[in-house]
Amino acid sequence: IAKLEAEGEIRSEMVQPIDADGKKEAWCYAYYPVAKTVSLEKAADISRELEKLDG
Repeated sequence: IAKLEAEGEIRSEMVQPIDADGKKEAWCYAYYPVAKTVSLEKAADISRELEKLDG
């Protein structure tokens, strides 16, 4: 992830999601592709990296 961020492929932001009941959840990072035209291979790589983080 850090490598992708350094390459400008994605950016991360701290967000505080709100669950269905309107309660605030713990702060976490959300990742956004910088370019909407990210290649499918790159998008798949990013998805795999995020899944690894989620464990």
